[in-house]
Amino acid sequence: MRFTSIGRPRFPISYELTEEVGPLKPWGLFGKDLSDDEFGPAYRERLEKVGIDKLQRVFQAISRKCDGRRLVLLCFEDVLAGQSCHRRAFADWWTERTGHLVPELSWVAGSDGVPVVVSESPISGRRHG
Repeated sequence: MRFTSIGRPRFPISYELTEEVGPLKPWGLFGKDLSDDEFGPAYRERLEKVGIDKLQRVFQAISRKCDGRRLVLLCFEDVLAGQSCHRRAFADWWTERTGHLVPELSWVAGSDGVPVVVSESPISGRRHG
């Protein structure tokens, strides 16, 4: 699993986090007590500076390291319950800039405790976390 959050989860997880996507981490924006309306433009500005090409190279390199598998970007907020999440802000930006949808995954724990995807839903929302 890959993650984009700053730091590790504050709760136990049953799977290994193997990669980090540094360019998606909202460095300097957390801890500033920004509203969604303030965070969104600042995070999008950062994404524009990084650029589509660089992000594609990062994603492709991670996928190659993982036998060409699709990537799953993680954060630790429950967006389906309405919690704010910068990963969804990235997903909306990516879809707008590339036309490629980034669906939200729903999952259940498999028998070994590792998440198993059970559905994809095209949610959106300019939220951060």
